[in-house]
Formats: sequence, C-alpha cells, structure tokens
Amino acid sequence: MSLEKNIYSMTGYGRASMTLGTVIIGIECKSLNSRYLEVSCKLPRLYNPLELQLRQFIQTYISRGRFELLVSRRLESTQDEGDVVEQSQLLSETKKKLGEVEAQYLGLGVTFDNSQRFEIARQLLSSSRVVDSSNEDEILSEFEAAEIKKALEVAVLQLQKQRSDEGQRLLQDLNDRISQLIKDVSELKKKAAEIPKLLSERMSERIKTSLASLIEIDPARLLQEVALLVDKADVTEELVRLESHLELFKDTLRAGGLVGKRLDFVCQEIFRELNTLGGKSASAEIQAIVVTCKVELERIREQVQNLE
Repeated sequence: MSLEKNIYSMTGYGRASMTLGTVIIGIECKSLNSRYLEVSCKLPRLYNPLELQLRQFIQTYISRGRFELLVSRRLESTQDEGDVVEQSQLLSETKKKLGEVEAQYLGLGVTFDNSQRFEIARQLLSSSRVVDSSNEDEILSEFEAAEIKKALEVAVLQLQKQRSDEGQRLLQDLNDRISQLIKDVSELKKKAAEIPKLLSERMSERIKTSLASLIEIDPARLLQEVALLVDKADVTEELVRLESHLELFKDTLRAGGLVGKRLDFVCQEIFRELNTLGGKSASAEIQAIVVTCKVELERIREQVQNLE
C-alpha cells in the first residue's frame, strides 16, 4: 500500500454502500484543502465505538487536508415508512433550531431575510444528516464492524483515485509553469549582465550634461563612480539563489510524495529573491521581467496549496 511517490491533490470524493440482511449501510467521504490533517466523523450511535479505528485507518491514506466521513445505517424493511417519519422529525427539529437562532439574534437587534433563513436551515440540515435507525439497546456485531471497515476502504480508495488523478494534472501544470519561470530567470541573467555598461553610459551622459562639456571628465573617477553603482545594483547573489530554489522546486516535484508544504516554502523563498532583485535593479526591462515572474509564481503557489 506504499504510495509515497505519487503526488496527491487534497480534494476528492468517494462512496460505498452495502446490505447486511435487512440493514443498509452507506458511506460517503470527501477531502478538502487544509494546512493540517483534520478528520471529521459523523456516525450512527451504534458505530461510535469504531470511531478511533476508522480514524486510524483514514490516517494510513491521508496525511494532510480536511477529511469528512459520513456513515448512515437504516433498516430495509422499514425504509419507506421510516424515511418519511425520519424526514418529518428532521424538518421539525430544524424548524425549531432555526427559531432558536433567530430569537438569539433578535435579542441583539439582528433580523434575517428569507435567503439568510434558507442558508441557516441548510447548514442545520447538513449538520444533522446522519441516518441512524439503531436503538439504544442494540449491540454492534463483529461481523458488521468488519464489513463497515471493508466498505470504508472501498470509499477511501475511490477518493484516493480522484486525488491521484488531480495530483497528476497539477504536476503537469506545475512543471509547465516552473519551466516558463526558469526561462524568465534566464532572461533576467542576460539583462543583469548589461547593467554595468548601462550604468556607465548613464553616468557619462549625466556628467556631460551637468558640466556642459566645460571640464574634461576624469576616466578614473568615472570608473570609480560606476563601480560603486554597479556594486549596489549587483544581483548576482540573488540570481544564483533564485536558480538554486527553482532547481529545488523541480527536484521536489520529481521526488514526489508529500510535497505540498515543502513546495509552498520554496515558493516563499523564490518570491523573497524576486523582491530583492527587483528592488536593487536600475533597469526598467528587469523590473518588467520581475513583475512577470511574480505573476507566474503566484499562479504556481495557488496550485501548490492544493497539494498534500
């Protein structure tokens, strides 16, 4: 079950269902983006003793993101009648809770329009979706517990397939974007190499204009002034670090596995070097390329934040 070389998106969905005699069990799971691992389980009361085991199983597949598990259980023989009674009770309870929420906010001078009431009711219904036909005296059998775990594995593997497919799409997109960024940085190097000549020409022109050619320019003094300006505007170190970070980004993608946090950190380092480089440069062309790089880097970072 070792899948560490794959790259996974943090979003996916899976479901499974089974019938055990007169019992119908449904499992739904979905994962969303999150900085850390968060597992939320909504289980019928009968399955509460299994929650720790189910969480541990989920964590063998999911390392980062918000994972939501919904398990329902109902009796086939009373499905039609039970569903009607259950939905009626659920709606009644939701209406009551909605009234309580409105009363609380009314005391604060806040009222809701119909669209706001609908949204609150929808959230209340969503939080009460677990279907539970078990009674308080019922005991979970070992057979049913084992079957639940099998069904969960089916649902999680389906979710993992979606996460893997999306991860491969993100991988391709990131490779294309980082290749473009490398080309832009290569262009930055060419422009940076022209800075000494550019500064020398600017300084010479400025001195000639200021002195109106009345005094002969001392070449040694001009060279010294240009050297000071070149030293201040030198971006060699930033370019070297930038290329190093870009290579690290590509290497991390090639290695695969849990790359999301690492790539996000590398993006921050790349952005820092671009900021420094843009601040030191006296070239309008370099400034324009730096802006282009920042735009592309922001797109890269948005994609990286979808990775596990």
